Amino acid sequence: DYEDLQIVRFGPTAANPDFGSFITDNIGSADIYGFEGEFTWYPTDNLRLSGNYAYLDTEVDDLVLNVASGALDVSGSDLRQAPEHKTSLTGSYDIPLNSGANVNLRVDFTYIDEQINDYANQDTIIEDFSLVDARASWRSASEQWEVALWGKNLTDEEYVSHSYVIGPGVIGVWGAPITYGVSVSYSL
Repeated sequence: DYEDLQIVRFGPTAANPDFGSFITDNIGSADIYGFEGEFTWYPTDNLRLSGNYAYLDTEVDDLVLNVASGALDVSGSDLRQAPEHKTSLTGSYDIPLNSGANVNLRVDFTYIDEQINDYANQDTIIEDFSLVDARASWRSASEQWEVALWGKNLTDEEYVSHSYVIGPGVIGVWGAPITYGVSVSYSL
C-alpha cells in the first residue's frame, strides 16, 4: 500500500493544451499486490536453464488529474507501465575447449503483458509482446578476450516500447527491430 505516491506524466494541460507538459501529481493511494518467482537449474555441468515470472495487480485510488478539459478522476486505474504478467526464460550452454577457452551458446525469451502508459488517456495501451534474443561467444583461456555474435528480437516482433500523449493524439515509439552484430571485448 502506497500513500501519497508521486507520478510523472506527459500530456496536454490547461496551460499547454496543444502539445503537453511533464506534470508531477500525487496519487492519494495505490494498492499493489503480486508475487515473483525465479529458478535456476543445472541439468548438467554445462547447461543452465533459468527464468522468472512476475504477477502484478495494481490500482490507484483518489487520483484526480488536472487536464486541458478540467478535472479528470481516474481512480481505479492500473498503475502505468505495470504489466499484469511478465516472464523470461534463458538457456545457456558452455562448451569448454581443450585450449582452456570456452564457447557459450545462449537463448533468451521475454514476454511482457499489455500495460497502460498514461492515466489521462487510457488509449495509450502498449500491447503484449514477446522477444527472442540469442548469443554465441568465445572467451579466451585467460578470460581477457571475448568475441560474441549476437542477435536481438530474432522473430522481428513489431511492438511499441513506449507511448505518450501529444496534443490530441497518442504517439508510439517502436521497439528495435531484428538487430544483430559482433562484439569484441578485452578486459585488463
